[in-house]
Amino acid sequence: VQAREIQGRDGMVRAFSWIALQIFEDLFKLSDTLSEIEAVHNPISPDELIDEMLAWKTSALVVVTGDPGVGKSSWINELILALSQADISFDGLVSPKIIESEDRWRHDLIHIGSNEVRKLTTMDWIETDTTMGKFNFYPGTLDWGCEKLNEVETADCVIIDEVGQLEFREKGFFPAIQKLAVTFEGILIVTMRTTLESRLDQFLS
Repeated sequence: VQAREIQGRDGMVRAFSWIALQIFEDLFKLSDTLSEIEAVHNPISPDELIDEMLAWKTSALVVVTGDPGVGKSSWINELILALSQADISFDGLVSPKIIESEDRWRHDLIHIGSNEVRKLTTMDWIETDTTMGKFNFYPGTLDWGCEKLNEVETADCVIIDEVGQLEFREKGFFPAIQKLAVTFEGILIVTMRTTLESRLDQFLS
């Protein structure tokens, strides 16, 4: 478990968390307001992250990363529970991995605020314009997720699990993430694979 911190919009560097999280290979693009970055790597737990968040007086971006199968989803679930217990308002999207067999799985997309669920990916053939590796994306689900993110107004914290190659290509959740980067005044927490870590600094710059 590691942590990386990236500066908030007002120029104060507040970056935390390279942790463990995986779902589908994606990266994202933020606005020019997050163009200058400094990073430190530290171990961090959900409770420790919340302690830091409570001390921050500015908006911030938290990036959570990790290899497949190292407990990333469990960490996010613990964070959601800890946020609830700390009376911190939060919203966003999570995309849990659903095991179908030893070598087959899919993903759902869950809106945290309403607990609504949509099918996100499948390894089966479906009629779709969006594919990534072995996965086919259900038509309409990514747009639905963007709509839910665009509706966020008053949350202290927004979680997006996760972002990556689709967003890097200005697809997927990119439009909603770009808007949040410019307008959201709370803590934005996003997850991505460790393999994309080396590309993050260059991309944000």
